[in-house]
Amino acid sequence: MFGIYCYTIKLTMEPISSLILTKLRPPAPRLRTIWRDRLLQKLTLESDIDLTLLCAPAGYGKTTLLVDWMRQLNQAGINVSWYSLDESDNHPITFGTYLIASLEHALGTESGLGSVHQVLRASTDTDLLTLLPTVINSLCETDHQIALVLDDYHLIRTPLIHKAVEFLISHRPENFHIVIGSRSNPALPLARWRARGRLVELRASDLRFVDDETKRFLYDSMQLDLPDELVTKLAEQVEGWPAGLQLAALSIGNSACHDQQLLPFTGAHRHQAEFLLNEVINHLPEEMQSFLLETSIFERMNAKVCNAILGIDNSADMLVQIEQANLFIIALDGGESGETGTIWFRYHHLFRDFLRNWLTISQPQRARSLHRAASEWFAAHDLLHEGAYHAFRSGDWSFAAAFVELHSFTLIIQSDIATINEWCSSFPETVMSKNPMLCIFHAFALAYRFQGKYRNLVEARLHLASLAMENLGTPGEATGIHEFTAVVHTFLAMIPDHQVDAIKLLDLSQSHLVGYPPGDSGRFPWLLIAGYAHLALNCPEEAKKTFEEALPFALQSGLFFGMVEATFHLARLAISRGHLIESLDICQSGQAEFAILSNQSGLVLPALGSLDVAKGCVLLEQDHLDEAEQHLLHGIDQMGWGMNPYYLMTAFLALARLNEIQGRLVDAISCFDRLDTLWPDIQLITQGCRVLARLRSNPEEVGALEAGRDWLHLYHAALGDSLPIFGLGPVGAADAFYLANLNWMRLQILLSQPQAVQPYLDSHLRLAQDKGLVGREIELILIQAQMYHQKGHIEPALTSLNQAVSLSRPRGFVRVFDQSAILDDLIHVAVQQGGCSDYLRLVLSAIRRSRRWGTDVNPSTRQQSIVFEDMLEVELVEPLSQREVEVIMMIATGATNQVIAERFVITIGTVKSHIHHIFRKLNARTRTEAVAQARKLGLL
Repeated sequence: MFGIYCYTIKLTMEPISSLILTKLRPPAPRLRTIWRDRLLQKLTLESDIDLTLLCAPAGYGKTTLLVDWMRQLNQAGINVSWYSLDESDNHPITFGTYLIASLEHALGTESGLGSVHQVLRASTDTDLLTLLPTVINSLCETDHQIALVLDDYHLIRTPLIHKAVEFLISHRPENFHIVIGSRSNPALPLARWRARGRLVELRASDLRFVDDETKRFLYDSMQLDLPDELVTKLAEQVEGWPAGLQLAALSIGNSACHDQQLLPFTGAHRHQAEFLLNEVINHLPEEMQSFLLETSIFERMNAKVCNAILGIDNSADMLVQIEQANLFIIALDGGESGETGTIWFRYHHLFRDFLRNWLTISQPQRARSLHRAASEWFAAHDLLHEGAYHAFRSGDWSFAAAFVELHSFTLIIQSDIATINEWCSSFPETVMSKNPMLCIFHAFALAYRFQGKYRNLVEARLHLASLAMENLGTPGEATGIHEFTAVVHTFLAMIPDHQVDAIKLLDLSQSHLVGYPPGDSGRFPWLLIAGYAHLALNCPEEAKKTFEEALPFALQSGLFFGMVEATFHLARLAISRGHLIESLDICQSGQAEFAILSNQSGLVLPALGSLDVAKGCVLLEQDHLDEAEQHLLHGIDQMGWGMNPYYLMTAFLALARLNEIQGRLVDAISCFDRLDTLWPDIQLITQGCRVLARLRSNPEEVGALEAGRDWLHLYHAALGDSLPIFGLGPVGAADAFYLANLNWMRLQILLSQPQAVQPYLDSHLRLAQDKGLVGREIELILIQAQMYHQKGHIEPALTSLNQAVSLSRPRGFVRVFDQSAILDDLIHVAVQQGGCSDYLRLVLSAIRRSRRWGTDVNPSTRQQSIVFEDMLEVELVEPLSQREVEVIMMIATGATNQVIAERFVITIGTVKSHIHHIFRKLNARTRTEAVAQARKLGLL
């Protein structure tokens, strides 16, 4: 689905960085600052201190002191996580994204926070509190001491963010320390922490300059050698306020007569600042005044952007002069290879706000034109978030709308759907009503979540787009909007719904297809939609044909995302049809083709990770668990959590199953929890998965048995008395509901209610057999075997088991047999009756590893492990893995190491390693001996 919207435009631009990295770095140390030893001695990281708070009005040196302290901590080996807040961080998603990125910087890439970061970037409304336990657990797992600094916290006004920070502080591990810099008291339970002795705070009274600091500051930092009397008078007038002292010193420095520059004012610091700033600015050269005013529009700046926007060529020199004059400027980094023109700066907030206010009052039109030019410059340099900041401050809604319409496609490429929603939500309704594409993009961002709660708003946005086109659009534009609307409606059809009308979707696609000639690339999106509909209607041959027909059109149009989408569904369909090797081949050939295309176009394709996910699913079924895990994790990482939920559901369900197989029940449950956060609409389905995983781990767990009965009741209440036969693919989350049906049957059997299963099982099985869905047929036959065995009907159970083995052996299905203690027992019966074929022995080997992994969980799995050890050791001390069986089969045909390596896409060294293990396990010294022994054991 990630490709179908792209038919209107070819996208080949480079990816952008969605985070402003300078917000995550402490500002560079300022020139000629003084070292405040008396304050640094008060700032220590103790395990029993929950929060360190620096709270004082503007200009008291909070950030400067924090930078010095963090440098000191870094030298002591403590990892520093820095986050400079601004107004844009009031959105919980933005705040959470930067917070996690900052912690990742301190913890490293192996922190496990990548998935949390991605879900925040992908989501429009994720509850930040639900993700914090994962963050805290990751912090607990590191041995490092970590200090998180939240600077300028007074800019945060969102209650949810305050709650999240309070939760983080209240549940922090001892190695994690939180430091806040703020102009005002944060909305946190300071009194409680203060009463418990868990708060260290420095206030304005602490941060004021004492006499010694005043002298050192004036002499060392401001290079003023003043008489002691004047120093004392200055200190009294500014009351130790560092910014006031700096402003006064600047004013004095511009005068020939120091004595005449005593400050004749009292009162609030704001008024003092205005007076002093006027004094300072008025004494600067006119060129410097103009530069300061016009560059105040920036949140951050370097010489290149200043030159471009102001139309000058000496910005680098101006910035150096401002820094040398100590005019409230902060260097944010060291630039690229030390180049002066690339160093990013920002003004002190007090100074910036004063300048901005002056610019807005004195030159409002100039301010708007500067913002507009800045927006265009940042966009041209792929800094879209900063470009949007200036577009929305240009005072021109039409310009801002054009910016969003032009650049939203790029954010879609980057899976940054949350930002599209944030941008579109910033426009007043009067602007939305005149810009149909804004309505479409907003509908897209909301519909792409595949969540039912957005349906009404999506429909409202589409209706508004339609009205806008009637009033403003040309016929050609109206056609494009109409087709895009159909695509958004297709996204709505992906919302989990057991009653979704796939025939209506098929009719929609066919009604559009008739409008295109046979060779027209405009057919592509509608072929893709037709493929979805065929999947949902359980028509695998038609779906395969349709996706294969769509691929050349996608290539012809350069719609690489659509190619990935069609390839993914072909690979998944091959699994359902029982063709595991074909599925791998589809993924591998697709990845090879996309590698060539990506190199040619320079386009990064996050969706390509879906093919790794599909490969991981196949490898999991084939019992290549290490390889499966690598592909699944790589796929998730490449896609990011901004990908459509169906891809990620496929990935996390497979990863949960793999964790369960390897005895990591907690990790398996965590996968279901992540899915609940990502796609709340399938919580009923993941709840069933969670219960089944617990029962498979320990069939006697009372709580899990009760939870299983509760889930069966809930599922029946949601779907009614009959279980619908669900199709394939993403429409209505059909795959998810099919899995829920399987889990319903498995739980009925585990809860000793097999008689409830047969009517539904028979209808599901007949359809799978009629449609050639061999992968599903195997799953259902094994449920049938368990049903019979639970009823005490051994012969029918063994017959079903043998049918499943017959279907699985030529196709390589292994892990489908690893289901429950009931099926384990049936396999044991088959072995005792002499039915232990070579393939069943391979299955037993896989199950034995699972039981061995699970022996720490409960006694029942330990006993099962002993049983399987006894079965297998009758003929083979250590069974061959599936890959080793495949290798010995290739050896038996006379294949060389090179041929084997090419067949399985592995290195020759890996082939040799497999052969070494085979020789050891079969007690053979040569290939001939190994083949003979394998034949004797029934492996060939």
